[in-house]
Amino acid sequence: MPAGKILVEVCHKCYPWPIYIASLLLVIAQGSLLNFGYLVPHFQGDWFWWFVPDMGITAGFIVTFHAAHKFHKRTKNVAPGQEPKPEGRLEGGEWQGLLPLGYLAWLLYSGFLVARLVIIFKNIAGNLTEDVFFGPNFLKLVMAFTGPIFLLIVMSQHNAQLETRKRYYIQTLTVIVPFDIWDSIDFLEILFLYNHRSPMALNIPDSLQNIILAFSMINLILPFFCIVVLSKSYYGHRRHVLSKGWRINYVFLHILLLDGAFAVLRFILWAQYKVDISIFLIKNIVMIGVEVINVCELQQEPEDRDFDDVDAGNMDMVEVVMERDNAYINGGMENGNQGNGNQGNSVTAL
Repeated sequence: MPAGKILVEVCHKCYPWPIYIASLLLVIAQGSLLNFGYLVPHFQGDWFWWFVPDMGITAGFIVTFHAAHKFHKRTKNVAPGQEPKPEGRLEGGEWQGLLPLGYLAWLLYSGFLVARLVIIFKNIAGNLTEDVFFGPNFLKLVMAFTGPIFLLIVMSQHNAQLETRKRYYIQTLTVIVPFDIWDSIDFLEILFLYNHRSPMALNIPDSLQNIILAFSMINLILPFFCIVVLSKSYYGHRRHVLSKGWRINYVFLHILLLDGAFAVLRFILWAQYKVDISIFLIKNIVMIGVEVINVCELQQEPEDRDFDDVDAGNMDMVEVVMERDNAYINGGMENGNQGNGNQGNSVTAL
């Protein structure tokens, strides 16, 4: 058997277990490093209690992955274009959305992450130096795990094929989210700069530090709404999830809490306190422009228009063909030992 076919077959047999394992490893690693590297050495007491939230988060992720895996296994033979029907509370329903444990898992994870980071930045960050391994840079690296954890959660909740309408819809909503998370983490570096320089040099007031910390923490929880929208849309199966008014409000909320707020605060810190400028300022400005254009386009969009600019019928046909081909490939792998003659007959039948 050719090496390429062996690799494809191995990936097919293992999927989606690498996603589940990688997500759990990142969550456990992030929690353990924050606990052992920063919280346990600073606070006296039993270290075990710092890991109780991590146990709950890990258990929540395992239940979330189990529900998603069971659902996708049960609905793998659903006809292309047909909406899968959830069964039971774990798989969701009309008002909860499809696989609601996905966004609940993120809310649980990000809530405890924010609580730990607030404790660290209010009590520990000011004493961190680069002379030790668990310094400011390593803290930023550990916080950056949040970006891939978000992507892995989303990937675990759907089985949309590449170049299909559902996959396009999911990628459109999620592609910018990790950059928003890393933008928030980069913004927190200002708090390190304040504590590592003389107060006479920067003189950043405590109120401004609290505002920086608050906006950064809010934007670590904000991806919750993105997963809610995906869940409500049954991960691309439904096209009319939010009304035009709700979508416009969501865009304005994103500008107010993320790009707009960060751009204004960065200009203030740059102009008044001489803080080094971040390249994410350009991202904030560009995204404000993109979001304003989106609002203008939404204002001109009729209420009954599809979310897609391409012809929905053609996209559905492409999706049907691709899912049919994938079903054939999978069937060919399972019957690969039956001989070339049978494979030729299968191709002819298709």
